[in-house]
Amino acid sequence: GERQERGTGGLVNNVTVDVDKVVKSFMGIWNMLTLPLQIGLSMFLLWKQVQWSFLAGLGAIVALLVCNFLVAKASQSLMRRIMEQRDVRMKATTELLAAIKVIKLSGEELCFRDKILDIRATELVLLWRVLLLTAINIFLLWLAPTLVSVCVFACFSLVQRGELTATTVFTSVALFRLLQEPLRSLPGFISQMVMAKVAVKRLSLLLSASERRHVRNNFGSVVDGVIDFYSHQAQEREGL
Repeated sequence: GERQERGTGGLVNNVTVDVDKVVKSFMGIWNMLTLPLQIGLSMFLLWKQVQWSFLAGLGAIVALLVCNFLVAKASQSLMRRIMEQRDVRMKATTELLAAIKVIKLSGEELCFRDKILDIRATELVLLWRVLLLTAINIFLLWLAPTLVSVCVFACFSLVQRGELTATTVFTSVALFRLLQEPLRSLPGFISQMVMAKVAVKRLSLLLSASERRHVRNNFGSVVDGVIDFYSHQAQEREGL
């Protein structure tokens, strides 16, 4: 069955880690609707202020989102490898605990400890890479509001030859402030969706696995035994 193929560690990770990531992704799925709406509305109001110069800001946002997408793809690949390493570590730990008496008698504790620590070391290297990519992702999108404002004002004053009046500047700055929250929420949302996607793939493999073909069913024999027992008791009472 699936337990023999994946091991107890893999099944434990499916039930605890993967299911938890899928549940958390549903809690933040409303961001999929609200974030694009907030960004689109802010860009429309910005267009009313600086006309087509807002396209410079839109181009900056698109460039940052492309970089963010590439980082997310790399994170997805690393997350898949991390979960595979975690399955291997859980399987090795389960085997160690199952045979702990034999291992203690043979004096092989250090050998098995080193084996599990090597697996954990590989997992930690992958985790550090994911954290590095997450830091790059957050840096890019925290940079987004400043980059968008610089691009818009530079295009408006240098290319469009518009006049940066106090009204235009303060209104545009207020709109840039509206852009900050959705742009800063994107890194966490994208990382959450990437982790959920990996978890869904792992759970789909588990749920689509073949069922056990030969399941021993002792229910009928147990029922027959109970009936025979009470029949025998009734016959003894009648004989008395």
